Amino acid sequence: MAHKLNMIDEKADVRRTFNDYQVESDITFSKISISPHHPWVGHSLKDVPLPPELLVTLILRNGVSLVPNGSTVLQAGDLLVLAGHEFEDRENLTLYEVSIDKTHKWKDKSLRELSLPKGTLIVMIQNEKGTVIPDGNTVIHGEDTLVIARF
Repeated sequence: MAHKLNMIDEKADVRRTFNDYQVESDITFSKISISPHHPWVGHSLKDVPLPPELLVTLILRNGVSLVPNGSTVLQAGDLLVLAGHEFEDRENLTLYEVSIDKTHKWKDKSLRELSLPKGTLIVMIQNEKGTVIPDGNTVIHGEDTLVIARF
C-alpha cells in the first residue's frame, strides 16, 4: 500500500544503528573483550552463563562482524556487543571519584585488600592507559582515578 501511494523514499537509508535504538528505547549496549584466558574461550554462546535479560547481538572477530547464534563458539580476541535494559534506579545510586596519589593508603593494593563500607563498589578505574573495569585482583596505582558507586 505504501508503495502504491508513493510513500516510500527510494533514496532513504532505512538501516539503523545501535545508537538509534539506544536513544529511542530503554535498551543499552555494552561490550566484553574475550582475552586468551577468559573462561568463555572455546565455549558456545548457549553454554555461557549470561542472564536471559542480556543478548549477544554482534561479535567482532579479526575485523569481521558476525551475527551470533547459540552454537557460535567464542574465541580469544572476540569483542562481544551485548544488549540489555538500561539501569533505571538512579535515585538510589551515587557515583563519585577518588584520585589516588603517591601517598594514598590504597596505592599499590588490590581491590580484594580494601575494606570498603557495605553498599560501596569500585566500578571503574581511569588512568593514562584508559578505562578499566576492575575485579578483585586489580591493583590500584598512583595517578589512578577510581569511580565508586554507593547504593
